[in-house]
This record gives sequence, structure tokens and C-alpha cells, in this order.
Amino acid sequence: MQQHFSEDLSVGQVARSVCLSTRTFIRRFKAMTGCLPGAYLQALRVSAAKEMLEQGSRSIAAVSFETGYEDIAFFRTLFKRHTGMTPTAYRACHASRGLRSWRRPDPPREQPADPQLERGSWA
Repeated sequence: MQQHFSEDLSVGQVARSVCLSTRTFIRRFKAMTGCLPGAYLQALRVSAAKEMLEQGSRSIAAVSFETGYEDIAFFRTLFKRHTGMTPTAYRACHASRGLRSWRRPDPPREQPADPQLERGSWA
């Protein structure tokens, strides 16, 4: 599922790919992950969308399609349900954080020859 999250997957297809009945697959999947396959797939897609929104300048429509959602309105609603904010607000929030948190790294400091000199105690 993690490798094919953007594809149109059905529980039956995934169950057949691992040679299980749909019912057995759902039962075992929930026992291992704590959630149903559909909810897990949605979480994977939203996580991928969050990364795309944080890192790039793709349109919301492009992010929606690349994460497997053809209906942009549904994608926005689902994204807001999972994150508490719209994709546009999420991008704005994380873009401004990224700019504020970025700073040029400090150059490496030279180590003093005598550790006591650094502390200021001269004997």
C-alpha cells in the first residue's frame, strides 16, 4: 500500500495480492495496524500531500492528483479533517515556518589547546 498509495486501490485487490479473502485481510490488517485499510490509505495519502505542500510549489490540484484524489473538493475536505486546516493554509503555515527556521550554519569553532583556558581559570 505504501508504494502504490496514489493508485486507485480497492481492499479486494490488495487482499488478492497477498492471497487472502477480503474479510480475512481486513481483520488481519486491523489487528496489525489498529485501523481499517481505507483509513490507513487515507493517512498515507494525507502524509504524502503534507510533504508535497511543505517542499514544493505544486498546485493544490496537482498534489490532489499525485496523491490519488481526482476530486479536488473531496481532497480539501479530507485534508482538513486530518490536519485541521486546508491545504492552502497548511502550505502557508509551513512555508513561513521554514523560512523563519532556516539560518546559515555557524562555522566550526576552533578548539582551544588547553581546556582550562576556555573556562577562564588560569593557574
